[in-house]
Amino acid sequence: LNAEYMGHPNSVCRCTPSTQVLAFLSPTPSPEIICTCKPAPPKGGKHPLADRARKLKTEGVIIARFEMPFDIWCDHCGEKITMGIRFNAEKKRVGAFHSTAIYGFALKCCFCSGRIIFETDPENRDYAVRSGGRKKVITYDASDDTNTIELQTAKEAERMRNDPMYRAQRQEADEERRRTAGPRIQQLQKVSSATECDYDMHQRLKRKFRDEHGL
Repeated sequence: LNAEYMGHPNSVCRCTPSTQVLAFLSPTPSPEIICTCKPAPPKGGKHPLADRARKLKTEGVIIARFEMPFDIWCDHCGEKITMGIRFNAEKKRVGAFHSTAIYGFALKCCFCSGRIIFETDPENRDYAVRSGGRKKVITYDASDDTNTIELQTAKEAERMRNDPMYRAQRQEADEERRRTAGPRIQQLQKVSSATECDYDMHQRLKRKFRDEHGL
């Protein structure tokens, strides 16, 4: 092996010993030996994203696919844009939250082509609609649902320990819910105990289907 080939002038890569060995083991010196720790330069001098990066140098904007993270109402036409619809959006860095970058996405409404701007919200781990639309807010009150379990906060747990009157009120409310849900729970238990296993029910349905269709 010719040790003088290490760092041959025709070799592009001189960054790390591993890439120098790659150049050293090449049968002939060639300028096509490219550094493996850097991406290969694009052919023809164009950006790898082609037309999607046409505004990258001038405005810092890149065209990216943006999926609607939640349902919104368009302020321009009043139509509802449902979650999951994808758009070509102009992506640009607009700020930072501590060391996390905040990106803005500008897109056009699929109904009226009105401009809607989203931004990432690292503080709340969500997206925020900055202009052109408003988020559809869905609220749900589980206080009247007997199938939900109400979890105590640290403040409520502290009050339960120190306030006998509050503790008595909560116990009375729990007892009322238990009396209300009792008949329904007993009915479900009765139905559950009367049903057979899945295999037997499937066999019964198949037998009924054969009898009805003469199979």
